[in-house]
Amino acid sequence: MIYWILDVNTPYLKELSIPERASVYERVHATMSDHPHMVVVKQISFSDPHSRYYRSGYKRSEIVDGEEVQWNILGDLYDFHKGTEHIHPEALEELQSIVESVQQGYFEEVYEEYEVNSFYEVLFLEVYHMILDRTLVKKCGSCGRYFVVKNLNVEYCGRLIDPDEESLDTRTCSDVGPKRSYMKKLEEGLSLKFYDRAYKTHYARINSGKMTKQEFFLWHQEAKEKLEMVRANTYDFEEFKIWLKK
Repeated sequence: MIYWILDVNTPYLKELSIPERASVYERVHATMSDHPHMVVVKQISFSDPHSRYYRSGYKRSEIVDGEEVQWNILGDLYDFHKGTEHIHPEALEELQSIVESVQQGYFEEVYEEYEVNSFYEVLFLEVYHMILDRTLVKKCGSCGRYFVVKNLNVEYCGRLIDPDEESLDTRTCSDVGPKRSYMKKLEEGLSLKFYDRAYKTHYARINSGKMTKQEFFLWHQEAKEKLEMVRANTYDFEEFKIWLKK
């Protein structure tokens, strides 16, 4: 569903902005889904949450009354605003080292993590970020698959027409699409021309008594079906011409 909601060519939605399309998605989706609203836990960190190994270097231990006591030397910095007289000298040295590394450009980005419990929640996040990024998609005029649109005038994607890794054909849909589209339109025009000619020929057979109205009706129905098949590239144009001449 999200594809046609964000498809730039979808009827009724062409003039809508991304937020407006999101509203349409929500209203339609809420009436059909068992999970009309999604709650996903978002966690934000100022350092890579998966790279905490370096923190062990700040741990210290000593024997107090016969027992080992461990602490983090940077723990004193929580009270840094109260003064430095009660802060361990080694903690101040580490603070100075951290400040110098940050000044040299060694600092972390803001990391965002989401806690998901189902594949549906993953899809929800995908939709959420597509909306935030104002992502639009379009169906490729060659392969028929969706692709992300950066230029609304582009009609073809950049996928290889032959995805086989061993293939030497490096052409993409954008390379062959325009020519194929032209040939298809040309073929559609020719198929309609041959269809019209055959229609007149078969209709004349009614007047000459060579075909009944019922026979013509059945032929006409089959001819229209085959014409649509040619247009959909599911029936060969040459075979269609041969059939029309029967």
